Amino acid sequence: MRDLIKKILRESDDLDWIKDVPGELPEIDDENKFLVLVKILGIDEVFGDITGWDDPNTQFEQNRWTHYGMDTFTLENGQEWAVGTIEEADDALYQYWEEYPEHVGMDVDNIEDYLVMSETDRRLFAREMSDNYVSDLSDDEVLIVADLENQWEELGERISELEDERDGVDTSIDDKISDLEKERDYLIDRARQEVEDAYYDEWYECLDDPYQCLVRDHGFYMGINDLLASGSVTFNREEWARHMADISYYGELSFYDGNYYEEDGYIAFRTN
Repeated sequence: MRDLIKKILRESDDLDWIKDVPGELPEIDDENKFLVLVKILGIDEVFGDITGWDDPNTQFEQNRWTHYGMDTFTLENGQEWAVGTIEEADDALYQYWEEYPEHVGMDVDNIEDYLVMSETDRRLFAREMSDNYVSDLSDDEVLIVADLENQWEELGERISELEDERDGVDTSIDDKISDLEKERDYLIDRARQEVEDAYYDEWYECLDDPYQCLVRDHGFYMGINDLLASGSVTFNREEWARHMADISYYGELSFYDGNYYEEDGYIAFRTN
């Protein structure tokens, strides 16, 4: 995107106005970044009418303020421009996005991908949901959910058969019935544990994307602001800002027309 938007003035014909000024254009460095504006806008636009590069009027002073850390300059016509190295412009773009939510609120692009739930909170939330779910199930329901109802019925049939055989004399039958009843009790406990573990795993996996899980899938919260207010998640602002800086371009920093210029390793854009 950057390559499509940036404007680069490189052709010699574009710099014919420099030839009208005696002397050689000084080399651009960090001490005279304003010369980037001379190459972009023209000498008259920056300095007005001067007789040569040694003219005192070419001693251009930068503003005391910066634009997201980039040096700024105010021209005679009131235009304000920011100029910086590519590295400075990259830092400025990151700073712009890092501060962006404070100016516009949290309803911004891609923020849902950078909402994070801590490992501890994720496990506690999943455990609470699984405990609540299983506690609300009857024995019959939990056996059905665990797919153990057939085993339960088979044990019941075996118990009924043994009860029919019981004659009050052979105590071994009573022992067998007791063992089968204990096995049925164990089966219910096993069913509850299996359902609880499965439901826990389901919630734990869901919470890997807390926004999708808690807002879209289950509707626990109305939106991003509601979710953040709950304290269940935190916003990884640093990673989000770096991502936004990577997919955006320097023109985002221009509050005038969204354009930027690249010249001799420097980035410049108008800010008002």
